[in-house]
Amino acid sequence: AEELGAALEALQSVLSRSEAMGSARLSLSALDNLAVTTAMLGHWDASIGWAVRMRDLAQSSGALPRLAHALHHLAVARQALGEHVEAIDLFRQVVAIAHANGDRRIEGPSLQNLGISMFELGDVGAALQLHNQAREIFEAMKDPLDACTSAAREELCHSRLCQADAA
Repeated sequence: AEELGAALEALQSVLSRSEAMGSARLSLSALDNLAVTTAMLGHWDASIGWAVRMRDLAQSSGALPRLAHALHHLAVARQALGEHVEAIDLFRQVVAIAHANGDRRIEGPSLQNLGISMFELGDVGAALQLHNQAREIFEAMKDPLDACTSAAREELCHSRLCQADAA
């Protein structure tokens, strides 16, 4: 945690300098890393704050890939806070942007997280489809760990659906 604290200080310094220089690209990178680092520390409100700033800057500068990442950070934080309805809306936005831009690196995790929130809200059938889509993307990207995670979540959904049918 001490290293992450030092990283946060350095990133805030980079952000200040990039804003002073008027470099949206560098500011977006700093905001992206600030949102990720605060999330790693479980500081969800801080992560949301950085992600909102990133979203606003990405929108105003027309940086769609960065917008997808900002929305993903917001969605992850909302999901972590148990705000699944809000997370679902945000993840759907990310998937649409990522799919339109061909950015499978953010599309796959967003589909997977969307499936988690759908499962938590009881829509197991939708969750199953989303985990299947995520697994297919991870397999196409040759990412065996995330593909395996999605496959395990698919099995959990199948199990839950079988339990519901038996009841």
